[in-house]
Amino acid sequence: MRTNGIRPGTERAAMTLKPEYKKRFIDLHRRLRTAPLTLPMGLGRPLALVSTDTHAEVERCLTGLERLPIFDRHIDLGDKLDRGPEPLAATHMLEVTNPPAHRLIGNHDAMWIGAGLGIPRLAIELVRWLMRYNEQNFLVNEMGINLNPLERYAETRFQDARGHYKAKLSTKMEAAATYLKIIAEAPYRFPEHRRTELNESERRVRDALFHHSAAMAFRGGERERFERLTGEDRLETEDELYFYRLMGGLREFTEEEQTVVDHFTRAFQESHAYFQLIECMVGRGDIYTTLRMSEGAPYDMLLTHAGIPITESGDLAVYNGFKGQEAFTALENDIRMAITAWRWFIETGDRALLEADADIIDRLGDLPWGAESPLYMRQMQTAARAVLNEASGLYEEPEGPFFTKWTSSTDPHFVHHVCREISSSFGLDSRRLVIVHGHKPEKKQGAFVVGAGGHDLNIDAGTAKSYGGHGAFLLVGTNGLYKFSLDNHNFSPVNLNIEFFGQGAQARALV
Repeated sequence: MRTNGIRPGTERAAMTLKPEYKKRFIDLHRRLRTAPLTLPMGLGRPLALVSTDTHAEVERCLTGLERLPIFDRHIDLGDKLDRGPEPLAATHMLEVTNPPAHRLIGNHDAMWIGAGLGIPRLAIELVRWLMRYNEQNFLVNEMGINLNPLERYAETRFQDARGHYKAKLSTKMEAAATYLKIIAEAPYRFPEHRRTELNESERRVRDALFHHSAAMAFRGGERERFERLTGEDRLETEDELYFYRLMGGLREFTEEEQTVVDHFTRAFQESHAYFQLIECMVGRGDIYTTLRMSEGAPYDMLLTHAGIPITESGDLAVYNGFKGQEAFTALENDIRMAITAWRWFIETGDRALLEADADIIDRLGDLPWGAESPLYMRQMQTAARAVLNEASGLYEEPEGPFFTKWTSSTDPHFVHHVCREISSSFGLDSRRLVIVHGHKPEKKQGAFVVGAGGHDLNIDAGTAKSYGGHGAFLLVGTNGLYKFSLDNHNFSPVNLNIEFFGQGAQARALV
């Protein structure tokens, strides 16, 4: 990956690296460690270091890497960016470490990829996200993305923005980006309303959810309906369905709004610096990998960002026409094809491959936040969190069976069935299967969470400050597993008790 200079045939300089990280990254690359800690004897021969959900918290993770001896394999389970302060250094760190980290794709990573591929709903979502977490300087200074179109739109349309927003730079701009994101994703998030047309009364209530002044136009019982939606009580089913109708029924942009969204869609897709960032972040384009007992691991370990989609009965769920390993392999192929098409465009200016792969790219639009996506497996609630109160009951993101049944299951028959389904598909030993994932931060203590009778291990220890500011690496050796805390650099054994089922085998935290 280039770190300076200009890509031939372009005029935009490549992204830079902050000087304070340069020497430390060089040492990391040269496999130099100053007084590394002694690994626990119980680990055995070290096989792999596994990180996840680092969210650009570079200092915390880099310091942890510097305190550890060299591992022959470093696997990162995804979500490398967002929330943390150093997106550029975060991608560099995983690439220059020696050996380079095997970078799997998480749902946040998929959002960044989708923005670059020219998916409008993900382009405006990424802008919203970076505005919300105050990373807009990265967009402007490093990626060369011009925020002026959004600023002008926000100034004219969102002076009286209503809702729950966090941006320090401009609440109006975050509110505007959120509004545009909700419209852009409506056909995908609310497919049941693809043919719904809002009447004038519904449009007035909807406008009032986003604009304080719009409430002045209420007629009849509209104010009562609005107050029920925005009140402190849990929504009745009728009002919940009404809210989703309001959010899904407005699916088309005005000319002004389309111009703003098109600007960011083109800006990400045409940015050479942004392409370099994504190319570094994506690595080989993998979404899963394995550590096997035949390689010396103590278990047959399937590692991925969020988990494996299953049904309520524990069968493998269908995703894009495939199940299990076939679904994951097909998805990886889609990602690689799309990145190749984008690279072709960046290097030649020819959109032919992007146009040829348009159906693939559109499918990838569901990867970051889709309820059935193997990288998310929850239902995104952006609209509800933006304009309703938490008491509404719509803040919670409904989860798929992998989270609602598998991780907490104490039923040995269900656990064994899921293990057999997954192992048969991925070619692993069901008796010693462990699914290792992140995606669900343990915020209070930065713990790993063991579930499914020891067959599930969530290692998202909340690295980002907004997720607790803890973090940990999973260390895999020939004799066992250890947690390496990024809080205090202490080691603690990870005891799966994998043969044990029944009472006491429910999900439990390991501090």
